[in-house]
Amino acid sequence: MEPIQLLADNLAYDDVGTFRTNFVDASGRRHGSRTVRADALADEGTKFLNWNSPAVLCSASRAALMTGRYPVRTGVFPRVFEPDAELGLPANETTIADHLKEEGYSTKIVGKWHLGSRPGYLPTDRGFDEWFGYLGGSEDYYYHNRTDKACGGGVSLVSVMVTLFGTGNMLGRLTSPLLSDQLVARGRSRALFFVAISLLMAAAHGGLLLAAYAHPGSAAQAALLAASAAAVGYAFGSAWPHMVILTSELFGSRRLATNYMFYDGWCAAAGTLCLANLLVTGFYTGKDCLGPRCFAPTHAIVVGLCCVGAVAAAAIAWRSAELYQRIAKPSLASDDPLEDGLLS
Repeated sequence: MEPIQLLADNLAYDDVGTFRTNFVDASGRRHGSRTVRADALADEGTKFLNWNSPAVLCSASRAALMTGRYPVRTGVFPRVFEPDAELGLPANETTIADHLKEEGYSTKIVGKWHLGSRPGYLPTDRGFDEWFGYLGGSEDYYYHNRTDKACGGGVSLVSVMVTLFGTGNMLGRLTSPLLSDQLVARGRSRALFFVAISLLMAAAHGGLLLAAYAHPGSAAQAALLAASAAAVGYAFGSAWPHMVILTSELFGSRRLATNYMFYDGWCAAAGTLCLANLLVTGFYTGKDCLGPRCFAPTHAIVVGLCCVGAVAAAAIAWRSAELYQRIAKPSLASDDPLEDGLLS
């Protein structure tokens, strides 16, 4: 018997039919297994019910599968190999194909490699006699284009956007409380700063919405994506500390833990319902789509939600104006405004 080993990226446990009892499609109809061949293999062999992948990224998980070693041992961690990367799986690592060839087997690999794309790191350099597939990641199975190129941006732009988002996120967390403290020191409601955060997030997603309809790969699209990524990062980084601070000031520190758990839980539940369930069901289920325009409905809805949030924050600012005057001038109050808050 010839051994065959399969690896699928981002495959959920119950995506394989043998691990689920039924499947409900977008129309509500129930079906049986959608992976008949894989189910047959499982029924005729052994199913492993307790197992964890050594990594959540393509190159690292493949390195572990090929070598039987943790990704940190092979050095293929935590990033993936970008297209035309100079390096790949280290040459001093022995692959499963190397071991099989020592036992007299012929070896072949089909599909994604993602462990190096230059001579010395190719599949045929790492113990495989034959190879058919592609070297990198993010390739479309139907048209065989890299999906990041199909989406109008190169890998370098993706890296820039990730960096800008992360930088904006950290700057937001570090600087935004200092800015809103200036409002409070002047007797203005901190919720006014949340109005600005909401409008900034709305503008950033508006930029992403415009980028979705810009010419793919153009300088205008790249500029919109980069600027919007930085703005989204700053707004996101600013929002979370202000949720804690505002909850403390509005509900009072005396009941902060209880009120914040309710507040944060409700926000998470509403976001999950809207963005993770209703949006996916309404716009994406059963549709084949590739490129930035796929995400246009998401950006449009987030713009609307942020505008609603800005209006709500403005209402809170109006309602809490007296509280923040007391915070700015505590001598005018006989009690501690931060202990009782406005809504406790």
